Amino acid sequence: MWRAPCGESRLLHRLRRPAGRARRHAAGFRRPAAARPGGHSSPAARRGRPGHPAPGDALPQRGFSGLPRLRQQRFGRHRAKGRHGKVHRRRHGLRRGVLFLDEMVEFPRSVLETMRQPLEDGQITISRTKHSVKYPAKFTLLGAMNPCPCGFLGDKEKHCTCSDYQIDRYRSRLSGPLLDRIDLHIEVPRLATDELLGTTQSFAAESSAQIRKRVTTARKIQAQRYAQEKILTNCELTPKLIKKYCKLYAESEALMKSAAAKYQLSGRRFDRILKLARTIADLDGAPDIAQTHLMQALQYRVPEILS
Repeated sequence: MWRAPCGESRLLHRLRRPAGRARRHAAGFRRPAAARPGGHSSPAARRGRPGHPAPGDALPQRGFSGLPRLRQQRFGRHRAKGRHGKVHRRRHGLRRGVLFLDEMVEFPRSVLETMRQPLEDGQITISRTKHSVKYPAKFTLLGAMNPCPCGFLGDKEKHCTCSDYQIDRYRSRLSGPLLDRIDLHIEVPRLATDELLGTTQSFAAESSAQIRKRVTTARKIQAQRYAQEKILTNCELTPKLIKKYCKLYAESEALMKSAAAKYQLSGRRFDRILKLARTIADLDGAPDIAQTHLMQALQYRVPEILS
């Protein structure tokens, strides 16, 4: 998500609220003992959940994924034991929770690249000489960034002072494979003064309660649909299940063929567009994927369409 200064960080913080209860309900969430009245837990749990990392945090690559910890044993031998990183703790502490990266491109590229595997497989593997440990790491990634270093590229009120080289270098911090694993790419424009003051409203905005209701309904639809498949949501669909649950009519199939040829869609992006269209249809309460759902999914997944 990027655009000229529009409060995208505040928007993403609010985005966690509508889906939070529905996500925890679908995953069988149960509050930890420290959060329950009279409950007891470990000292780490009493200190609270780890917060969302910020670009200024001292987070090396091992801080996101994990690092085997060597413990001294008798006869001078060592034993490698995996230690949880931020990515695993998002899953371990929140049960399919949210990992929010503000100013995403300011994180070291080596740190961002470690998220490619958990975003794709829902787990993270830590391999060392004699040991290989796998941790569950299913989470929702939210990222916010500016369109350029100064933050005013495309702004109608303030001129951008960045050169083409600076813009290309800034955006190149996010690799193509990582962008391929992010389902929604949204540009957020600057709000007018009247919109900030609430004196005018050009569209009928939904409240968080209304959005939460639609999300909860969609979650129940998916839970019923995949009751026999051992998955919970559309994002967990395998290529085989995509063919079963994301069937397209002739018009929608022709649209996907045209988009795949025009925008050189990779196989991963093609499948993610279908899963995203299935989710949009669920939010709309539609049993099948319509052409409008597919067009909306293409707008979210293909940045060239937005521009």
